[in-house]
Amino acid sequence: MKNCRSLLPILVLFVLTFDNSNAQSSVAQEFMNLNYTYKGTTIPYRLYLPQDYSSLKKYPIVLSLHGAGERGTDNTKTLTSTFLATYWAEKNIQKKHPCLVVVPQLPDGMFWYQWMFEKNATRNYLEAANGILDALIKQYSIDKDRLYVIGFSMGGVSCWELASRYPKRFAAIVPISGTIIDPTVIDSLQTIPVWIFSGKFDDIFPAEIYYNFVTEIIHSGQSVVFPKCRLGVDLTTDYLSNEALRDSIDGGATFIYSEYSDIGHSNVVTERAYQDSLLSRWLFKQHRSDITTSSEINNSEIPAGFSLSQNYPNPFNPSTVISYQLPESNNVSLKVYDMLGREVAVLVNEYQPAGVYNYQFSIQNFQRSSGVYFYSLHAGNYANIKKMILMK
Repeated sequence: MKNCRSLLPILVLFVLTFDNSNAQSSVAQEFMNLNYTYKGTTIPYRLYLPQDYSSLKKYPIVLSLHGAGERGTDNTKTLTSTFLATYWAEKNIQKKHPCLVVVPQLPDGMFWYQWMFEKNATRNYLEAANGILDALIKQYSIDKDRLYVIGFSMGGVSCWELASRYPKRFAAIVPISGTIIDPTVIDSLQTIPVWIFSGKFDDIFPAEIYYNFVTEIIHSGQSVVFPKCRLGVDLTTDYLSNEALRDSIDGGATFIYSEYSDIGHSNVVTERAYQDSLLSRWLFKQHRSDITTSSEINNSEIPAGFSLSQNYPNPFNPSTVISYQLPESNNVSLKVYDMLGREVAVLVNEYQPAGVYNYQFSIQNFQRSSGVYFYSLHAGNYANIKKMILMK
C-alpha cells in the first residue's frame, strides 16, 4: 500500500500530461495542411480558421514561427511538439479572441533569419512566411491592423527580424527565448509593441543580450513593464502582481519584459508564458498604428496587379493626387523629378502592405516653377514613371 501511495503523484502527472497531449492533438487536427510558393521557394504551412468564421467579420492573424527542433518535412510536429501555435486555437482563446493561426515550416537545415548565414540561401523563407499573410488577406476577411507574430528560439529571433524588415506591418510581436542579435535593427523596433519572454539561465540566447535593448527603450522615454524579472543595478525593479500587470495592460502597456529565474532555453518558457501571464489579453489589444499622414490608404480590396495612375488633376496647382496599387506587400519608393532628372521630392520610401494608395502631393512645400515634372513608382520588381504638369 505504501508503494502504491508513492506512485500516486507520478500517476496523476502522467494522466494530466496524457490529457494535455490528447487535447493538443485534437486541436492540431483542426489545422488545414497547405503550401505556399514564393519566388521558387515552396513552404508548407498549417492554417487554423475560427469555427464560426464569417466573411462579414474581420479577424486578426497569429503567425507562429517555430524553433530549430520543428524543422523537417512532417509539419504535424509544428503543432504537436510544442504549444506555441495550438494554444491560440484552443476553445477558451477562440471564444474570447477568434483569430486565424498560421504555422509555416522550414525544411531541415534552414533558418528563418538570413543575415547570420548565406543571405541568398535563406532569405526567401522569412519572406515566404510574410507572403503567406498576403495570400490569406486576399482569400479571407482579415483585420490588417491586427497581424501578430510569435516565435520560440530561432522563431523568436525571427520575430525581431520580420518586424525590422517590415516595421509598419505588424501590430505586435512576442519573441520567446529568442533575442535581438543584429543591433542595427533596434531603432526600427522601438515603436512596435513587444512582450519578451526569457529564461534567466538561457545558454543559447542569454537574457543579458536583452538588457541593452531594454535600456535603450527606457532611455528613449518609453515605459517598460517587468512582471517577472529583476535586472541589473540600472534596471532593478520589483515583481508585479497579476493585478498590477492587468492594470498595466489595460492602461496601454506596449513593452513588457518577463524573465523566469529558474529555467533556461526550453519550451517550458513558452508554457509559462501561456499559463502564467495575461498574454492573450495584452496581444489582442494591440492594433497597428502606422497611419501614413501623407497618403490615404484603401485596403478594402486587394488589387490584382501593380499599377500607377495618371495624377489628377493634371495640370495642377498647387496640389494633385497620385494613385497606385500594390497586389502584395513590398518596399515602395515614390519620387518626383524635374525635366533634367534631378530629384525634387521623396514622397514614399517605406514598406507598405498590399492595397490602393492615394498620395496628395502639394507643390507648396517646394519652391518650383511651372513646367513638366515626372513621378516614378518602384515596388519590388515593378517600376513605372509618368509625366505631370505644374501650371502656376
